Order: sequence, then C-alpha cells, then structure tokens
Amino acid sequence: MRILLFILLSFPAFAQNKDWKYLQGSIDSCIANNIPYFNIGYSKYTTDLPLIECKWDSARNRYVPFTFALVGWSTMWDVGGISQITYTGKDGFALGIHLGKGCTVQGINFQGKFQSPKMTDAQFFQSTFQAYGDTSCRNQPYSPHAGIVIDPFRDVAPPDGGYPMLQKYYRGKGGTGGSTGFTIDNCTFNNFTVGLIFSPNGQTANCELMSVSNIRLYNGKAGIVGCQAQEKSMKLSNINCWGRTH
Repeated sequence: MRILLFILLSFPAFAQNKDWKYLQGSIDSCIANNIPYFNIGYSKYTTDLPLIECKWDSARNRYVPFTFALVGWSTMWDVGGISQITYTGKDGFALGIHLGKGCTVQGINFQGKFQSPKMTDAQFFQSTFQAYGDTSCRNQPYSPHAGIVIDPFRDVAPPDGGYPMLQKYYRGKGGTGGSTGFTIDNCTFNNFTVGLIFSPNGQTANCELMSVSNIRLYNGKAGIVGCQAQEKSMKLSNINCWGRTH
C-alpha cells in the first residue's frame, strides 16, 4: 500500500517533468542543429520548469544570436487549449528567449498560476498598480512570473537576485546587445503577473523591431511591459484583455 501510494502521489510531478523534457529537448536540439522551426502540435503540455530558447558558445563564454520559431495551432480565440503550455511554477516564466534574432512565437496558449484577488469591479478600478496582484507569484522588476520573457538574463544576477531556479543562466561576458525582430502572434497569456515582458534584466538593450499581434490577455498585474529606452519600431496590434489586468 505504501508503494502504491508513493506512485500515485509522484505521478503528476513525473508527467509535468516529462512534458518539460520533451519540449526543452526539442528546442535545444533544433537550435543546436540550426533547425529553425518546431511545432508543438495539437497538444496540452504542463511544465514545472521554464522553457528557454538560447544558444551558448562555451569557447567564447557568451550567448550568441540564433533564429528559431516555436509554433502551435491555437489562435487568440482558443479557449480550449488547442496548443497549450501550462507553467505550474510561480517564480519563473513559461518561455524565455535570450538574444534571439528574427524569432517567432505563434499559435500558443500560455497558462500561468496568477490568481486575481477577490474584489468587486469597483474595488479593482480603485486599486493601485503597486498594491494589486497575487502575492504568491513572483513580482520582482527584473524577474517576474511571466508568460514570455525576452532577454531574461545578464552576466551576473540582477539587483532582485534574478529567477531563483535559473541562477546558472546569469553568466558570460557582459554586453548590451539583445533580441531583435521578433514576431509574436495569436498567443494567449492567462494568469501571469506579466503576460509579455521585454528585456527586464537591466543590462541588455535592443528589443526593437518587434511585431506583437492578435493577443489575448486574461487576469494579470500587467499585460505587456517594456523595460528600456531603446525599444523602437515596436508594433502592437489587436491586443485584447479579459478579466482583471492593470
């Protein structure tokens, strides 16, 4: 009976880890072999760790640019999770992309763990941005609980300590170059402190020439956030919000 109970209690964690291994392994393999495209298919995935797109050059001790498209079959109107990634952690992100050039994220329904506080509509509209939120989810300026983080890392941990489980990714030669020229289309960001955030690490710039379109936001502290002054030629269109998001 004790053995059976252990198996039953452990199975959900095993299933989540299995999904993460499959997705992260596919991403790593594609980027390492210069395969620029991966479709997650008509599936729902649950991950307990953040998914990360990056390319590390150990010989030069630095991150190097890459191009990659992570796509699914969802649209912004998908409420049934056609191509869905649920991140069960509260102190990380569903997807991080570091120093990508011309990357694409399309047709993916991202689900997080943020819960809007219980309040009336009047109380919500009278609330302040600083006070509003889910205190159980990470709400740090350089490392918030988020759906997608563009350029989450830097050479050393930022002033807020950075993402707790991702300390090994704060490494390499410091530099100000960041991501450029992304397309993010037909994605949903449900229940995150921040749906989509650009270069929160406090060191890199760029994050320019980005096209973000056909986005559905639901329940969060902030929908889409920019963090530095070099973000230019940014096109955001058809951004729709349901639930409570400041």
